Amino acid sequence: MEGRSPRFEAGLAFHVAGELEQVIQAWQLVYRAHLESGLVRPSPHRIHTTPLAATRNAAVLYGAIGPLTVSTLTAVNDDVEAGLPLDETFGDALDMLRHDGRRLLEIGLCADRRRVIIRSAAALFELIRHVFYFARHLDRTDVVLAVDAQISSHYERMFGFVPVGSEVPRSGIQSMSVTLMRCDLKSGLETEPLHPYLAYCQERPVPDEAFEQRFDFASERIAGSPIDAYLQERERTVILGQAG
Repeated sequence: MEGRSPRFEAGLAFHVAGELEQVIQAWQLVYRAHLESGLVRPSPHRIHTTPLAATRNAAVLYGAIGPLTVSTLTAVNDDVEAGLPLDETFGDALDMLRHDGRRLLEIGLCADRRRVIIRSAAALFELIRHVFYFARHLDRTDVVLAVDAQISSHYERMFGFVPVGSEVPRSGIQSMSVTLMRCDLKSGLETEPLHPYLAYCQERPVPDEAFEQRFDFASERIAGSPIDAYLQERERTVILGQAG
């Protein structure tokens, strides 16, 4: 797939979520995928997200065939006060990048309903292209993400990400080692020859208007939704944990 246009299923289109129902469907897909993989516990709300993803700082991206969401990820802009979801695991490494003047955007909440690897990889190929243009829209210098250490080389080869530091064990229902990776968009776009994936992205721009119309997570827009219920329960859990 390096340097070549991926082959998509007929009717598969990619979007920036602008409506609540689009976000819910995307995070329901994340919940199902994480539940099957043993990464999360069952939840009555049947969604999975993070508080920092449910803000105006984020964009929920998804691929759909008609009304069916088949692939998704969420990009979260670094917040001066709140930081990024990955700070919980890679805070020191991210702080070093910030100290060097890097402006960060995180990729997370990835999921695909297809079992065929080539199909899900092709969708990821396109979703990350949207992330790179969201980073440009926000004037970010670097895109970061954490991946299973066993597949980190694929992200390096396919997308131009490079590891940052050593792999870290991440505890949870299913323990695994993860690697923090970054793509330096600023330097990458100034380097000749371009990485094939960056060249692919440059030839296929995503207009700023797509991101300006992203869902804004205003409290009145998510009130009474599964997202609202999930976040409230998560906040109660955190408060009880601190009290204990």
